[in-house]
Amino acid sequence: MTLGEARHLPERAFYKPSDDKCFQAKVYDSGAQLPQAGDRGALPPEVPVLVSEIVQWDLEFRSFLLEGKVATLSPYLRRGERVETAEGEFVATDEEFADAEEFATKVASEARATLPPGVVVDV
Repeated sequence: MTLGEARHLPERAFYKPSDDKCFQAKVYDSGAQLPQAGDRGALPPEVPVLVSEIVQWDLEFRSFLLEGKVATLSPYLRRGERVETAEGEFVATDEEFADAEEFATKVASEARATLPPGVVVDV
């Protein structure tokens, strides 16, 4: 939907600009709380916005797909918190890595025809 339409939504939801980082993607109590301006000034009502229900991820991996295959992946968030250690490592168990790679491979395979050659997909 457009930013103009999203501003009229009364419900708490996850709001994200769909093709530009013109405002912070996060949970807003309603569309009325969406920012009026971004880094480059006023936000026009035509800006495309993704609105979704609020979900809580147990573990989120960022997968990097190249030509429809998983090139690499890394744990990113656990229950909404970064999994980075003080040493700068992102840790998960071998089983979590295997599960994430299996799922990312399935996503890549099923969406291959519609994905660009190189893309990041969070799973």
